[in-house]
Amino acid sequence: MWQTFNGKPWFELVRTVLPQHTDHAGVMWHGAYVGWLEELRVAALNSLGSNYAECTDSGLALAVVSMEIHYLLSLPHGAQVQLLTRIHNLSGVRMTWENRFVWQGKDATRASVQVVPMNLERGRVVRHWPASLDLLVQRLLAASEGRV
Repeated sequence: MWQTFNGKPWFELVRTVLPQHTDHAGVMWHGAYVGWLEELRVAALNSLGSNYAECTDSGLALAVVSMEIHYLLSLPHGAQVQLLTRIHNLSGVRMTWENRFVWQGKDATRASVQVVPMNLERGRVVRHWPASLDLLVQRLLAASEGRV
């Protein structure tokens, strides 16, 4: 669901930190964040009428080329976490997603994930947005700018 948070439009999911997400100290393990970031991106894409599974079945994927995660607060087992994402920047075919994990009204995590379209058959980055993804990219930009 797209909503406004701190004056900006974001796509939101709410998740609970489960035992499989935690380390021996009972807080969310650093590697579990990557799974939530991917789930969040795919859900945002699907919310705009795309079916990301169909996209990959057709031979196209949005491949992660860089990721930066800042852990600000430890998330304990049982925490209800608001996951937020939006397109922060689009430069050519490089799409940068801005992400926030909010717990108890505070940023627990901030992350940036950069993706590019990839032809899975050739194993190469596509230099221009394919027509099948161009409309989706325009919808994502519009939603991230509050024009949806």
